Amino acid sequence: MEELSIEEKDAVARAIRRKTSWIEITFSYAVYILPSLLFATYAYWKKDYIAFLVAYSALFIVCVWYLIYSFSVGNHLYSALKKYEEATNALKSKDKT
Repeated sequence: MEELSIEEKDAVARAIRRKTSWIEITFSYAVYILPSLLFATYAYWKKDYIAFLVAYSALFIVCVWYLIYSFSVGNHLYSALKKYEEATNALKSKDKT
């Protein structure tokens, strides 16, 4: 069986230890999103549209970063599962002729 890379092992570990509690999920994303939202709300309230644009840009960057990160982890997990399937042939049914 082909050895998994460090990135693939990390992706598998993350998938296995998935956060299931809504509190864990909320707080893990709130750390990134809440400061930008609060800053944008304050800027909008003070009619400081440049600050509002900065806060929106920061939030947009966090979202793009998360999408890129998710895509990368997904590719590593796919690669690890593909290696597993090649080694075990778990998806090939012995009942088919």
